[in-house]
Amino acid sequence: MYDKREGRGVSEVIGVVLMVSITVLLAATTASMFLGFEAELGDSGPTLAMSHDFGIEDGSHVLEVSHTGGDTVDPANVRVSLRNAACPGSNLRSTRFTPRGLGSTDSQLSASSMLVLSDHTVCQRGGDLDLSRASVSVVWMGPEGETSATLWQWRGPRA
Repeated sequence: MYDKREGRGVSEVIGVVLMVSITVLLAATTASMFLGFEAELGDSGPTLAMSHDFGIEDGSHVLEVSHTGGDTVDPANVRVSLRNAACPGSNLRSTRFTPRGLGSTDSQLSASSMLVLSDHTVCQRGGDLDLSRASVSVVWMGPEGETSATLWQWRGPRA
């Protein structure tokens, strides 16, 4: 005759072994995912709070970009990219500027630092600056140049 206790003990042991192996497998998978991605994340760049003031002075657009809080940044790692701007009657000096080229004399960009895009800093020979269709980006580049992050963007009123 068949003894119920004999078959029952074997199925309990198999159940426990399966549960332990599933738990170990899930823990190993989770650990490899989270620990393996850490090296790939790298330096994501600084975190900044920035504000702007856009206006017109003597027929020329002026955009003042202010660092209002967050991390302090080395100006050597910051570039301001300018697209679709115009200087009627003159030429743009460039489409990429350093903070120093936009009037910042700070050794570190921190709260209260300001970058000014105006006819004096962007246009050659005094043409009026037109930012109505422009887009402006403040970009941080890692010290080794392998990473970059866009810190702030602005689009002109007709961009």
